[in-house]
Amino acid sequence: MATSSFMRKPNIDSRVETAEGQGAYEAARGLSQAADTTAKLVERNQRLQAAADITELKAGMASWITERENSGDIDDLPNRLTKEMAARYEGMKKQGGFYAQAMQESLPTAKAQLSGLAENAVVNATLAKNREAVNKIIANTTVLTRAEPHNMEANIESAKAQINEAFLSPKEKEELIVKLNSDVSLAVMDSELSSSPAALEQSIRKGRFKDYASVERQEQFLKIAAEKSAATTKTNVYAYLYNRFKDANGAFDYQSAVSFLRNPANQSELGLTAEGANSVGDMLYSQFTQENTMRETARSNAAVAEVDVAIDNFYKGNAAVAIQAIQESKNIKGDDKPRLISLLKNGRYGKDADFYQTAETVRKIAKREINTEEELQSLVINGKLMSGGYNTARDFLKKRDEKGFAHVQRALDQLKSSYGTAGLLGRMTSAETEAYARMTTEVMDLWNDLVSRGAGIDEIRETFAPSNIDGIGKSYSPNIKDNLQSMMDKFEEKEGNKYAAFIEDLRAQAKGEKPFKALPNENPADFLSRKRKN
Repeated sequence: MATSSFMRKPNIDSRVETAEGQGAYEAARGLSQAADTTAKLVERNQRLQAAADITELKAGMASWITERENSGDIDDLPNRLTKEMAARYEGMKKQGGFYAQAMQESLPTAKAQLSGLAENAVVNATLAKNREAVNKIIANTTVLTRAEPHNMEANIESAKAQINEAFLSPKEKEELIVKLNSDVSLAVMDSELSSSPAALEQSIRKGRFKDYASVERQEQFLKIAAEKSAATTKTNVYAYLYNRFKDANGAFDYQSAVSFLRNPANQSELGLTAEGANSVGDMLYSQFTQENTMRETARSNAAVAEVDVAIDNFYKGNAAVAIQAIQESKNIKGDDKPRLISLLKNGRYGKDADFYQTAETVRKIAKREINTEEELQSLVINGKLMSGGYNTARDFLKKRDEKGFAHVQRALDQLKSSYGTAGLLGRMTSAETEAYARMTTEVMDLWNDLVSRGAGIDEIRETFAPSNIDGIGKSYSPNIKDNLQSMMDKFEEKEGNKYAAFIEDLRAQAKGEKPFKALPNENPADFLSRKRKN
């Protein structure tokens, strides 16, 4: 008896002979394949999600470990890692299926990786703490040894032992010991260079630092120590010779000191080389020159002051006191004394100290025709320069060699050419001579002020620009009326009593009045005679 086809389990692998059977077979196989594909997709999706979550878990835990490592919070880190990981995994355990299966498969590997990271973090943090501790040891040892350089070797050995006990790699220990040696030896050399360069020089030469400092550093400090030691020796010798050799007046006797210093036996006794002796000689000469300059300046100032007092006494009627003061002066030179006394007796002192002489003094200083304070002092003593202008002229002389003085020389030449050779009416009048002197004096005062203020070359150049100098000249230059007045004053000074009426007439004409007029080519005597008759 034949069996109904729908009562049997379809056998998709059996041979189908009818068309209807063939169709059923194909349908069954399609359903089976679709079910397999769906199951595989679900499995793959769940496993992919599990992989993503486990990766996120590992990344989060790795970051957590790094934070603890960087902060040094590594106590019991492996156990804390296990607890933290379990807490984060708790939410993932609720899912089942292939996700749970994938998580179970990946979790052991993730735990192993994270445990390795935790162990490395513990090691790295421990190394960092040890490294920091060793650096503190080095720093403290350096400070301690700077205060007690004689204990350098013992302090280094003590610190070295502590470094060797630290949990660090052999290479790092070696590097830190090199740093220890370098830092501590540098502190000692630097300290001794300041306190005793000679002792440091000897220590380096004897090899005290050969195991601690580089050859280059030792050579560097040896050179500096030798130079400072020599300088200290030279300074001490200089002070000794300066205090030992004095003349009868208590002033430094340079010649005797240098004569002593040039003796090789004395050089050896003083601990100097020939080169060092020459250097000390230069130091002594500089001091000798400076003292001479100071004494000469003081003497010049005193001489000028004494001349002022003598002149004041003379013109007050105390001629005997004035002349005695000049004769007994230790500051006025012998050759100048009789000349000054003669000028006073003859009433000639100061007669040549006119405005033109003042201008010429400024010009001669600029042209280097006057080069010393003695020459200025001589002008004062000889009555050609008043004491009031002496100090200003002396300052001008001292500042002559400052940068930019060429602009002053050019300015003075410009004034000389424009205002110091001829007047408006031919020969220079007294007014023009005075104006010229004031122009040159202003240039001198400007220069003294610029140098005192430390003015730059641009300001100097601008101050003495030709246009500015011309402005100075014009501001002082007298007009024709002033010149006529000056000429009449000069004439009146010489011939005042004899030609008073004639001078009065000239003054009236200068003022624009119409007085009794002189005839053409009439001389003053004829003019006065004719005026009296009228």
